[in-house]
Amino acid sequence: MKRRLMSLWMTICLLASALSWAVFAEESQQAVISTGAATVDGVISDGEWDAAQQHAVDRAVTKDCKNGTCTEGASAVSYRAIWDADYLYLLIELTDDQLVINENTGTSYRNDCLFVYVGEDAASHTDYSGTTYMLCLFPYFEETDYDSFSENGKSGTIICRNGTHDVSKDQYKCSVTGDGESGYSVVMEAAIAWNGIDPASGDSVAFDLQYNDANSDLYGSTSNNREAIWSWSAVGSDNKGPNNNKGDWGVLELTDPDAPVSPPDTNEPIPPETTPEETPKTDEAPKVTTDGTGEETDEPATTTKTSAATTAAPSDQTDGRRVQGQCHSPVQERPSRLPAP
Repeated sequence: MKRRLMSLWMTICLLASALSWAVFAEESQQAVISTGAATVDGVISDGEWDAAQQHAVDRAVTKDCKNGTCTEGASAVSYRAIWDADYLYLLIELTDDQLVINENTGTSYRNDCLFVYVGEDAASHTDYSGTTYMLCLFPYFEETDYDSFSENGKSGTIICRNGTHDVSKDQYKCSVTGDGESGYSVVMEAAIAWNGIDPASGDSVAFDLQYNDANSDLYGSTSNNREAIWSWSAVGSDNKGPNNNKGDWGVLELTDPDAPVSPPDTNEPIPPETTPEETPKTDEAPKVTTDGTGEETDEPATTTKTSAATTAAPSDQTDGRRVQGQCHSPVQERPSRLPAP
């Protein structure tokens, strides 16, 4: 009985471990985005984003949340994306139960904010340089709300962790519904320059989003006031998000419905013709023959060439007619079927 209980307990532990690993090992997200352009004004215009699929940003980054748990329902985030040769356009729609702004100047991540991660190659980048960068976007009621923010040499509504990437306020606009105290909804539109990336239909670009949901009531000795953190793709086994797990960023596959389609290749090589090999044949006669008297023998039959000049066949036997109870046929020499030497 004890052995059975021990075996059952070990099985339960193994299943729990496998389930835990399955939760941590979520695959990176992928999304296909089409060409287009948006007017960056914080307003969803008719038809402007119809071709873009909406994607939820809902993977919990529990490691950096207050007390190691994310509060469900405190906030909700989604995005859509389109692209052209100059910009990656983003539409962000989010709701939050409380607006937290300007409470942590210089530490943007402790306010309500959206981080955007873009990289040319998700598998190889390790830091924010060249064509890999991170932007921090803040929801706001007035553009002047965030003029006091300054981080890493950048100030304003967009903060970038890549000194080579210059972003203008004109490339990012918000429209907010609600008073910020009892909850609010915000529409963000952004046009993010490719910054050295030369996009083309069929390319794949590394991409991720993370929303930090702050709550003023959660301040304590650790100064961690984030009640929820949501990522689109990267949540590593360490329960941290895109900033710590760059290799787990998602992938945007760029498509262009208006791109010309290449015709199929009709110059495929034609395989050479093959002929079946002939089986050599011999003139060996059947082993069972007759000896001329009607008796069967095992010896091979032989043919005798008869000269027409010395031996004349009877006229009544050369046409194969029956004579004296026997049937004779004209003797002919069979041509050889053996291949020439």
